[in-house]
Amino acid sequence: MRSCSRCGAPLVPDAPRYYRLCLGCFKAQQKGEEAAIKRERDHWKRRYHEVAGMRSSAPAGIRQALAEAGFTEGAIKQMIILCHPDRHGNSQTANAITSMLLDLRRQLKK
Repeated sequence: MRSCSRCGAPLVPDAPRYYRLCLGCFKAQQKGEEAAIKRERDHWKRRYHEVAGMRSSAPAGIRQALAEAGFTEGAIKQMIILCHPDRHGNSQTANAITSMLLDLRRQLKK
């Protein structure tokens, strides 16, 4: 009988061959991945709002302020790819963050 690769618990007899984790370990793994994604999203959301605050106080130096905060065109593209709704079940948060990043990219290109 096959067992869970993480905790050693026996897998259900009719589990497909590609199953490697028991249900409890699978859910724990998913929860950990979701938490990591949420932390990453929250980090970039905070950075966006920091830059948005700089933009309103110093419109002439927006490109420089964005660059100093790490918001280059390449970084914004990577953030869009990371947060895109297609990668996160079309969640509302992913839609909101991607929309903010697309707006930021448009403003950076002006």
